[in-house]
Amino acid sequence: RGKVPPQAGTGQFPRWVEADGQGLLPLLSLISSTPLHEEVGGKVQNWAKQFGLPYLKAGLRGPNILAADYKDIEIGTTINLAFAGQGSRQIVSVITQLFWAPPGSVIMIEEPEISLHPEAQVKLGELFADAIKEDKQIMVSTHSHFLLLALGQAVEKGLKVEENARQILKSLSALTIEINKFKDDFDKLGSHLNNAKGKYDDSQKRLDKFSEKLLGAQDAKQIETG
Repeated sequence: RGKVPPQAGTGQFPRWVEADGQGLLPLLSLISSTPLHEEVGGKVQNWAKQFGLPYLKAGLRGPNILAADYKDIEIGTTINLAFAGQGSRQIVSVITQLFWAPPGSVIMIEEPEISLHPEAQVKLGELFADAIKEDKQIMVSTHSHFLLLALGQAVEKGLKVEENARQILKSLSALTIEINKFKDDFDKLGSHLNNAKGKYDDSQKRLDKFSEKLLGAQDAKQIETG
């Protein structure tokens, strides 16, 4: 991991970056140049920037030639990825594989902290947490105390999120009970209103019949007196 050649030939695209990073350039080129992988490309670019490789791009650099480069902000120059520091080169392989892998994948990483300064090692915890959100399982071997502390913070954040989720579910459960209670009361009110309407309709019919009889009696009386 971390072996990035200045360029690679085109051909069949690999399914992963491979043990020594042989598949990195073709895979990065595929991700960068295909709209279908725009979301993955955005993730890779974002995390590459956080690990010192801003504006990371890959693709054709000539007939059947693939290469990757990034921009050195301090000097304002685009630099081939092969000339980046060892830590940056090896972590870009990790980043690419993490977000290229489909949901449900198990990703095993040996000492991802290699050649990274302590601040960058701490960021690894956030990087892994972001990939885990995509339903990926990550198995890591490490000798870095910084990474272990970062992972501990990520776990703590996860527990807080889980606790918040439980509180939300509890509130939703209570709200569901109140809604069901209101629905029962509303149904009872509707039943009473329906009964009242039925009685009103019956009364209206009886009143109409009484009015008809009264009019009939008045008409009969007028005929007799006539």
